[in-house]
Amino acid sequence: MPNKFQRSLINLSILTISVILFLVTGEIASRIYAVFTSEIFQTIPIPEDIWNEYNSTLGWKHIPGKILPDKWGNKSVIINSHGFRVGSGRENRISSTLPHKKTIIALGDSFTFGHRMAAEENWKRNSEIRNGE
Repeated sequence: MPNKFQRSLINLSILTISVILFLVTGEIASRIYAVFTSEIFQTIPIPEDIWNEYNSTLGWKHIPGKILPDKWGNKSVIINSHGFRVGSGRENRISSTLPHKKTIIALGDSFTFGHRMAAEENWKRNSEIRNGE
């Protein structure tokens, strides 16, 4: 059975270790915070209502004819007259240029939209390229 001095020493050791662990955890958290708040990870928030509008029937929808040049570092957002995002030079094309091919329209979220990427780089365009369009 430890005497009073030994118990005090054990309690002091536990307290010291706890304080050190708390400080180390705080240091790690502050370094992680500093990395993610640095200029590398800073992005300018782009409100969705720049190219979207609220419709009481449909909910949020793209504003037809909206063009936002040079978003996300030289990656434009072009919404055609039908309300679909397109790449430059394809503004009003919503059907296949080949009569024997079917048209597939991709509807979805920011992944389908190609958020933060050029329209020519998203999966929809890559699918068209692979299928010969």
